[in-house]
Amino acid sequence: MLRSLVGSEMCIRDRLGVYVGADQTQDPLQKQLQMDFEAALQVAYIELQSKNVPFEVVYISRDDNLGAFNHHRQSMPWLTLPFGDRRCDDLLQRFGISSSPQPRFLTVDAGGNTLNGEAELSLLEYGAPAYPWLQDKGPLYVLSENFFEGQVQRRPAVLLLAEGMEKHDQRSAKEKLLNVAKPFVGSGIVFGYGFVETAVTHKVREFVGVSSKPALVLTDMPNNRKYICEVCSGGEMDEINILNFIKQYAKKQLPPYVKSAPRPLGDVDAMRPGIQPVVASSVQELVFDAADHVVLAVIQGDHPGWMLQVSCVLQAGPVAIRRVRFGELDSSCNDLDPRLEELGKPVPFVCLYKPGSKLHSDEASTGELCVHTGPLEPLAILHWLDLELNNQEESEEEAAPIEDLFDLKTAEEQLQVIEEEANHELKKMNMTAFTEMFHALDPAAQPTLQQLLKCLQQEESDEAGELTSLLSKVDQNNSAPEHAVSLEQWLQFWSDMLDLQGALSPEDLSDLQRLFTETNRIESEEDEEVGRSPEPSLL
Repeated sequence: MLRSLVGSEMCIRDRLGVYVGADQTQDPLQKQLQMDFEAALQVAYIELQSKNVPFEVVYISRDDNLGAFNHHRQSMPWLTLPFGDRRCDDLLQRFGISSSPQPRFLTVDAGGNTLNGEAELSLLEYGAPAYPWLQDKGPLYVLSENFFEGQVQRRPAVLLLAEGMEKHDQRSAKEKLLNVAKPFVGSGIVFGYGFVETAVTHKVREFVGVSSKPALVLTDMPNNRKYICEVCSGGEMDEINILNFIKQYAKKQLPPYVKSAPRPLGDVDAMRPGIQPVVASSVQELVFDAADHVVLAVIQGDHPGWMLQVSCVLQAGPVAIRRVRFGELDSSCNDLDPRLEELGKPVPFVCLYKPGSKLHSDEASTGELCVHTGPLEPLAILHWLDLELNNQEESEEEAAPIEDLFDLKTAEEQLQVIEEEANHELKKMNMTAFTEMFHALDPAAQPTLQQLLKCLQQEESDEAGELTSLLSKVDQNNSAPEHAVSLEQWLQFWSDMLDLQGALSPEDLSDLQRLFTETNRIESEEDEEVGRSPEPSLL
């Protein structure tokens, strides 16, 4: 295997490190991990080479263009497979490496057998002294993708999260956790640790809702429960405290941790007036103990425009109903109340809480929670709310009546006014962004219609056909000065597009800016490669 991969000079090598990476990664976390790993690998590689250790590294690129590949490999002292080499895909498939952009490093013996399929974490932790970075044999495992998917997601797991801490503190905490883990072999509880910030440690922290370092947590993902050792997290890691933490869990004496975002001051979001931010720790007070009706949107991440439009229609202008409040709960940073989970709706969804009657002030309200099953569009939600509120007033004599129920026709007219105003402002924002996009490019590389068509065709965009018609009216000689797009042409084209297809959302606009900027960057790099001979270090 090694001989066929790197030639006869490698026949004396006992082991091979296969590094899979790319010059462009998808997010800052992966980029930082790649930079840290490459720095650690260079130090380890140079040290092992200086000691004549029979070890070599081969880089397999996931770059999507030759310019990025050549830029990335310039800093590498080890061997690389040529860009586009057919052996790259064969090796990725042989070693079972996924398409994830996260850098991967695996060690292979002379027979082509994998010694460690996730050696990047061991190398980052121990460096050259731990060569050849073999897999953990337990009972304490590094928090890798394989361990996470094969163990943590399937059974209870005690996990130590100590990313970026001092080495001696990490090793001390690891040793204590290892001492506790040994008697639990075969108990059904697994033990792991994460010393490097990766996508996996991020998933665990997001699931639990913990940010302290170090943090000792116990996850039970099959049952969607998590527990935090408050004594150990952020403080002194002690074997007795760890053991007591696990014993309390085993005896079911440990209350599950409820993830909740911080409660905003005054329960107000200045950017979304009229919509109350709700978190896990305030949902009982703001929703289920409320005297008014509450329209609650359960979202994940981005705040939806439909909720803002509905709240604007019903709280202002000619509608302005009272005794109905609006709230939003972000499930990406808050655990859902069991009553919301029982609705059985995937996030995002919108529901209405109707408060019941209370004979005494200290009694719990016996309200009703109903969920919207139609499309998450302002008009559909308005129709649903009109039906729900009217039904309640007609059928629930004991419930507090809604005053000044809104007229659906008036609400529809108000919605149309709001949407027209929003589209006008969005189009203005679009044109400002297109102007900034034009000026952000180097004057010597102003966009041509052909470049724009190329990047739109790559995305199978609807604008590509319209642009083809425009191209037929423009000089096809790329070197002609009049062929470059002027600012007036650029803005006129996009103004026509917006009239035909409507304004682009901020997300779509951002994607288009990224796409066009990236296309021009790649073309510039490829132009620089013309006439330049590649370095002779390729295999």
